[in-house]
Amino acid sequence: EKLWVAVMGQTKEIDDEKVLKAAREEMQAESAGSLADFLKAPYQLSAIGDVKVKGKDAIGIRVSKKDQKDISMFFDKKTYLVVKTEMRTLDAMTGQEVTQEKFILGYQEKNGMKIAKHVEIVKDGKLFMDLEITDVQVFDKHNDAIFAKP
Repeated sequence: EKLWVAVMGQTKEIDDEKVLKAAREEMQAESAGSLADFLKAPYQLSAIGDVKVKGKDAIGIRVSKKDQKDISMFFDKKTYLVVKTEMRTLDAMTGQEVTQEKFILGYQEKNGMKIAKHVEIVKDGKLFMDLEITDVQVFDKHNDAIFAKP
């Protein structure tokens, strides 16, 4: 319902409903750890089929929900891990809708879980970010103060 952004000591409330809707959809896609998060209503799944993702054989599944943009998830056929997600979203810099692809190029293991280690984010075919995740902490419960508005 509410969103604020804190950058370089400045906090700004975001109240544009179009931006809020896009942020909710993107956070939903980012928080999904696997296809299991989408196996029940109100989601619908459909097959995209066999594809190559960065040279790996993968299978694609489209996740749909009424009044939301579809999310496409691509799974490595050998490891069953997500190697790519794709969705239409708003670009925060331009306010324009773009196709965002997230490639998970490597995983690390932490507390028995597979967690992304190397990620590329591409917007409309152009590299936006190339991330190398060097440390991950897993918590049973988060501290509410982490999400408190400055």
